[in-house]
Amino acid sequence: MVHQALSIQSTRAATTLEWATAAKGCEYATFFHTPEWALVVESAGWRNSTSAPLYVEFSDTTWAVIPRCIQYRFGIFPLVYSSATANYGGWISPCALTLDHAKLLRDTLCSSRHLIWRLNPYDSLAIVCAPPRTMPDFTYTFNLQKGATDLFKNASHGHRQAVKKAIRRGVSIRVGGLQADWDAHFLGYQSLISKWKKSGLNTRVQYNRQFFSAIAKLDSSVVRLWVAEAEGEIIASWICFYWNKHIAHWHSGGFEKHFNKYPNNLLFDTITRDACERGFTWFDMNPSGGFNGTAQFKLNFGALAMPAPIVAQRSYARKCAHFVVHLMRKKT
Repeated sequence: MVHQALSIQSTRAATTLEWATAAKGCEYATFFHTPEWALVVESAGWRNSTSAPLYVEFSDTTWAVIPRCIQYRFGIFPLVYSSATANYGGWISPCALTLDHAKLLRDTLCSSRHLIWRLNPYDSLAIVCAPPRTMPDFTYTFNLQKGATDLFKNASHGHRQAVKKAIRRGVSIRVGGLQADWDAHFLGYQSLISKWKKSGLNTRVQYNRQFFSAIAKLDSSVVRLWVAEAEGEIIASWICFYWNKHIAHWHSGGFEKHFNKYPNNLLFDTITRDACERGFTWFDMNPSGGFNGTAQFKLNFGALAMPAPIVAQRSYARKCAHFVVHLMRKKT
């Protein structure tokens, strides 16, 4: 009997139901692979993003969805993001895929002339069959299966002491949700941006209030705003996304004048203990945007650095347009 090579039977736009089914049934899917995240990006008007997920069916009847969004930042050059804002992208599927499936999905995704794709570190097939030209990057993550006590013991001595100091200095942690909590987070975020600028560090991506308002409308099962308080005042906050067995610490806010109370150390300790109790497997603190200090802070918690490389495909014309816009922003 002649064995038929695996092939793609058809490709079309995925429905929201197909997308949601794939995200829920895929063990390596993160919140950034979901239609909920795409809805946040679209409703916030993020860079004129439009969702364009693909449904891919194979000759062996298995199927997958490739979440994508298209951005028209320069008007005439549509840029495909495999997950908006350069979070984890790639395919998701409730089916058991092989390396042959992954290679076909990779080629389908990379057929876009203008593409930004951060590979999903939790999908081993994606990492194995990554395109040859990728920009190296890492995410900082924790395997929660051994429990919170083990995480605490493996963290640096400085972190363990900082948690104790935070408690002694009156810091407490709770889950936020009121509009005042989200307002405080945004102010803390603005404070961090000012701090970074004073240090000569500039973030390439900045979010407005509309973006956080869209996140605040999500179901509480997929997002939590954790806040650290001292003397009735919010002094730091983290936004975490929850999906399947994966938690992502996506965003932070905080005020430099309160750093001596170590609120971020207590936030990390509290969130990981909660995650372990609820049966999550991974607590992902995400890549650090090239900020070495941020990366070292995560490593002090005992984080594991996992490869999360980026594929960036741009035509010469788009590269020129990007360069011109970058120069104009530097002058303003």
